[in-house]
Amino acid sequence: MTISKIRSQSRLLRGPVRAFALAFTLAATALPLSASAATTQKISATAHGERVSVSVQTDLLATEEGTARLYRALEHKAKKSCKTTIPLRLGRSVPVKRCTDDLMDGFVAVLDDAGMTALHTDAN
Repeated sequence: MTISKIRSQSRLLRGPVRAFALAFTLAATALPLSASAATTQKISATAHGERVSVSVQTDLLATEEGTARLYRALEHKAKKSCKTTIPLRLGRSVPVKRCTDDLMDGFVAVLDDAGMTALHTDAN
């Protein structure tokens, strides 16, 4: 077999091997992505007539540490929304503490989780 025949055969094999590798990679990543999408929930709360939505990973509610982490993330989102997003929409400033409290009340009510409710009660 000559060198040119070997090279042309290896080029012929590269296409199907690459296609298989790509298909395998897509299949392998699609399963975890769909599993993580199943544990994500979009929740909304309202403050000053403005709705704020956030996607949360509900599987975090399974542990105390995860619940605390989720609570801090929601609190951060609420504060950020009350400092920037809602005032931009309204064209005026809003009381950040009251706005944050309203959003957190809404987020916690929508999640309806005992651990999250306990954290929220302790925080107030």
